[in-house]
Amino acid sequence: MNVFNKIKAAGGELVRVEEETVDYALGVLPPVRGNKCFAMGEVFRHDAGGEPTYFWFARLGEFWYGLLGTQAAAETRFAKSRGWLRARV
Repeated sequence: MNVFNKIKAAGGELVRVEEETVDYALGVLPPVRGNKCFAMGEVFRHDAGGEPTYFWFARLGEFWYGLLGTQAAAETRFAKSRGWLRARV
């Protein structure tokens, strides 16, 4: 299973990805910038409310993670994970 299928199957949960995946995501189209994260510049689909969903990526600690969702959902999920990481250090 490729990494994008793993991210789709995770249902909005974080999936650890390799830097090569991040490099590929940056090279497909100009990225969509979020708050401390970015999305691959190709819309995957739209949710029920009409919001575009993308493959989002962010560096958390030493590793890169990806998820599939809207910008608001991705920014919220990554922010919660950053808080969890800070609390553990």
